[in-house]
Amino acid sequence: MKDALAAVDDKQLDRVQAIIRGMTPAERADPKIINASRRLRIANGSGVAVSEVNQLVDRFFEARKMMSSMAGRMGMGAINRKSNRKGGKNNKKGKKGSRGPTAPKLKGGFPGMAGLPGGMPAGFPDLSGMPEGLGELPPGLADIDISKLKFPKN
Repeated sequence: MKDALAAVDDKQLDRVQAIIRGMTPAERADPKIINASRRLRIANGSGVAVSEVNQLVDRFFEARKMMSSMAGRMGMGAINRKSNRKGGKNNKKGKKGSRGPTAPKLKGGFPGMAGLPGGMPAGFPDLSGMPEGLGELPPGLADIDISKLKFPKN
């Protein structure tokens, strides 16, 4: 990791920062709107070539695609992608058994919460040997009356 950090060129980071600062807030929020004239304006404003702006935008889209595919594989996608297609369940015609094996049902569960798996996932360390008192508030915070705090209204 240290080798990777040492290989990073500070000048390259400054160029990337200048390119991003040359974008409007709307362009930062939605890079799809960056057309050729906007890319030229960003390049002129940041002192780099248009090709460098193009490379940065392309790298962003590749990273976004990779992160979304990783999130989908990790089960973080809340939307069922099969239900988004036209036809819904009718698309499965002729594809018997293409889903693969299903995961075994876990026994146990959280007390009072039916359907949720129990215990810690595999690979987590045993935390039973941790020091006492970690579940308590730090000194001085126990005296704070939360009802007297003023929070902004939405």
